[in-house]
Amino acid sequence: MKKLSSIMVAFAASVMMLTSCLDGGNSNSSTSITRFGVVEFDSKTLRPLLYFSNSDYPIYAQELISVTDNNSCVLFYALIEINDEVNNDVVTTGYYLPTQFDYVGVSSSSISSYLKDTTEVIENELAVKQLYDGGYVKEHLFLQIDLSENKPEQKNVYTLEYGDMEPEEVNGKRIYNLYLRAVKVQEGKTGTEARDNYGFKVNYFLDRALQQEKEANQNAINLRINYISELDETNEEDIKIKKWSYLDISPIQFATED
Repeated sequence: MKKLSSIMVAFAASVMMLTSCLDGGNSNSSTSITRFGVVEFDSKTLRPLLYFSNSDYPIYAQELISVTDNNSCVLFYALIEINDEVNNDVVTTGYYLPTQFDYVGVSSSSISSYLKDTTEVIENELAVKQLYDGGYVKEHLFLQIDLSENKPEQKNVYTLEYGDMEPEEVNGKRIYNLYLRAVKVQEGKTGTEARDNYGFKVNYFLDRALQQEKEANQNAINLRINYISELDETNEEDIKIKKWSYLDISPIQFATED
């Protein structure tokens, strides 16, 4: 079983999708998954099911019983034996049973339609050294965030914001701009912390974007996450934004009507 601390590292190195192993060509086929997911309670059995893909069956594991809130976000590791007898009838059961499983909770919040001034620094704002696309699952957009300063026991607050709903035309693509802001709210101790994991519920924003893209005869929503990558701290009394960078998120596909 992987330890919780190693889950963070493993995710950045490799993400394996369960669907890639469902070809039935290997009698001993198995796959390991390390990625983000969302826990929802089954309406009939009240079992907590972990969704990690928008197109595959979820996972059920005894460890998930400790999850008490619907729509809880997690970062998890699972080993699935595809041809184990417990997974022979996944179509009927509606979920996979992992041979090994571990998880850690991930903080989350909803996207905000209030866009702060992008030319001004917020009090105790932190620059983001690097941003990683964690995928889109069950109305949640996941990000891994490397900060310019992140110490053990330091607490940070993240917001994902947008202004108008007009997409920007970039190289023939319609791109929606979102803005990530990171603020330190509690000092940490000496040392360096691992990158932060965070989930943003974006269903309201995507519903509106989906309608606009359908009207434009598109079949995907393209998101760009803008973030402050450098701060000018020459004058501690007047810190300024030095550079904005961005991360383009993998397109969120949707079915088109015939």
